[in-house]
Amino acid sequence: MLSRDHQLFTCNRTVSGIGRSTALAGFAFLCFAFQAEAIGEEIKLDCRVDSLGTVAGNPLKVDRLLPVDLKNQTIEIDGKVVAGQLATFALDTERQMLKYDIADWIKTTPDLEAVAYLHGFAPPGWESAIIRRIDLAATKSGELDFNEADMKNFRAGLAYVTVHSKRLPTGRVRGQIKSTEPPTTMFPNSAESTLGDGKCFAKLTIFGVVDQAELEMDSAQVAIMRLAPGDSNGNGRRDVVLKANIEMGGGYCPGIGQIDIKMLGVCPGMVEARQIDTDFPADMTLKLHKKYITPIGTFVGEEEPFKATNITAFPPFGAYLYPQVEKVRLLDEKTKKHVGYLHLGTVVQVSHIDPHEFPRAKLDPRTIITPIPKFFGDQPKAKVD
Repeated sequence: MLSRDHQLFTCNRTVSGIGRSTALAGFAFLCFAFQAEAIGEEIKLDCRVDSLGTVAGNPLKVDRLLPVDLKNQTIEIDGKVVAGQLATFALDTERQMLKYDIADWIKTTPDLEAVAYLHGFAPPGWESAIIRRIDLAATKSGELDFNEADMKNFRAGLAYVTVHSKRLPTGRVRGQIKSTEPPTTMFPNSAESTLGDGKCFAKLTIFGVVDQAELEMDSAQVAIMRLAPGDSNGNGRRDVVLKANIEMGGGYCPGIGQIDIKMLGVCPGMVEARQIDTDFPADMTLKLHKKYITPIGTFVGEEEPFKATNITAFPPFGAYLYPQVEKVRLLDEKTKKHVGYLHLGTVVQVSHIDPHEFPRAKLDPRTIITPIPKFFGDQPKAKVD
């Protein structure tokens, strides 16, 4: 693990023009320089209806359900067609402010609460907690201040807006906040580091003590350095070498008690393009090596291999890394005796976190409230394009 001094990462610096060998040699003392936005840059964000509840007991009508292109989406209220635009946003990266302008029809539509709720931060389609409340009776436009990591989360599409019905609290209109920038198709030709929250799942078997007991694991705080792109396999498809440092925190195992989980060294990984002319979609692999400090002994696990297929961005927030083996052996740290198994579940990255809050014991309480699929066993069959 990195020392505490190395866990407070340097901000507002870009690691540019670093080759693979140089970056690997300097990994131990690089401090994971945090990628900064261009000074004074303003990034436009859009928010259109992508999910409908009910208003006053009647369903809102939509011309198409969840289309890939939402530009022409409309909704109908009381026989009147209104634009599907919920709001527009802009990120002021210099001042770290989120500018907002909520659509007029929300305030003027009967039975819709004149409040817009901002939720975050979690991958698209997930439910997350309310982080800001915008009272439309006071204003429909303004600015909200956020930290640098939050700004990155907005840009990555990890927030959404809801508007609720006064008569039916469970009814709502929802729209994901999305960047208007074209999707990224290529990695920059430079090294970069990111900090994020993640979740992982596992079950524990210790012979004669517990059998496949599900671990209640704290969130993993993940620092990932990706090196400059190359072609390690000589197949014409670019790949990126990853070096991850993960602060696992701990967990609880029924029948055993509290467990402290430590990473053993830096975790290797790779992102490899699936096509020659573009870096995305891609496959991502990550290998973890951990030890488990428990009230009944310290156990060292074998290497845990994970893979995600067809990721479309990096970091791949919301993409599940599935275990490539069903279970790995656990050895007693002192005697090296085989004492049980770790049954592997999914690993998933959730959101960016502030460097000054790294590491922290748990996910931001504002974050996810959606149960994450755990999945234990072999990786599902990958779809072949």
